[in-house]
Amino acid sequence: MSSKDTQVLLNEIEGHLLLSAAREEGRRAAARFGARLDWLTDPQREDVERRFEEEYLALARTSWRLPSWPAGVVVGGGGGRTFLIL
Repeated sequence: MSSKDTQVLLNEIEGHLLLSAAREEGRRAAARFGARLDWLTDPQREDVERRFEEEYLALARTSWRLPSWPAGVVVGGGGGRTFLIL
């Protein structure tokens, strides 16, 4: 396996782990939010929590995409990383 293949594999693994963590965070946030809505029936609460989780994940995915920055701009990334837009 070449170093490029290894990096691609590591990026894919990191992506899967990031997605899994975001899903779990979304589930927990949805459960906390739904717990406060005690007037809803169980099916209604489950629907609200499912929709909340979907939106949470959609927002997380959007936040992972870099915006269109001009070349030469340095932006902070996750985990203390810094990116230079070329």
